[in-house]
Amino acid sequence: MTTIMAIGARSEFLRYLHQALGHHGHNLVTSAPGDHAVRTVTSLHPDVILLDWSSIDRIALSQLEQLRAWTHAPVLVLSDTDEVGAMVDAFDHGAYDYEQTVRDQ
Repeated sequence: MTTIMAIGARSEFLRYLHQALGHHGHNLVTSAPGDHAVRTVTSLHPDVILLDWSSIDRIALSQLEQLRAWTHAPVLVLSDTDEVGAMVDAFDHGAYDYEQTVRDQ
């Protein structure tokens, strides 16, 4: 069973991931952004990490750097911004991939 760690502040998005990924037999663990998420990653050792960011800012990039220091699991950034600079920043700070999500209307 694949263990997926989803980190994000949007509860509706995390609920969607639980439904979609749980339905396919994956073990999904969720966390709000911050130190708790990094501690959970270090103890859980997930196979992949999904970071749901509504915007890429310095705090988010710092957390990505912390994750890269503690795990070799791929980190996929999910963001509702289509700014090329934000994508480059995510890759520069250790993201494995970057996907643009649909913006809330």
